[in-house]
Amino acid sequence: MDNSHKEIYTIIVRFVKNFIAQERIISASELNSKTGVDICEHILDHLKRCGISTDKIIAQSYDNTSNMSGKNLGVQACL
Repeated sequence: MDNSHKEIYTIIVRFVKNFIAQERIISASELNSKTGVDICEHILDHLKRCGISTDKIIAQSYDNTSNMSGKNLGVQACL
């Protein structure tokens, strides 16, 4: 949470270009819903808008809350 007490979800992508690791923030926004499915849809929407295919995702990193890393309904299961 920031000073305004809002949870901000940040999407960061890492990739290699010309043998140099790159990192970019593609989204930082507040979501009304905190369910794994809604967060997943938010991530997929932003990746699609940026022209990033999910076929090439090789790793994901989350905190350990069940809505993020849950094996059934978490974001990790969705992606």
